[in-house]
Amino acid sequence: MGKKFFISASTLQSWEIGRNALNEKGARRLVEAFGSVNLICSVEWLMQGIGPAPKAFSGRLLFNVYP
Repeated sequence: MGKKFFISASTLQSWEIGRNALNEKGARRLVEAFGSVNLICSVEWLMQGIGPAPKAFSGRLLFNVYP
């Protein structure tokens, strides 16, 4: 993920273990990365657990997954 989406392994690990809080910019980068591998996810869900859980999709995405 790091090379393609410019998210380093250490940044991902810091988010995972809670060393650093995930901010909106990071959440948007993750949403973009997930979308490229056919996974719908929202910034709100990543940051607050609000809204539909992530899910796989097939075909073209016809709407913007974040504002």
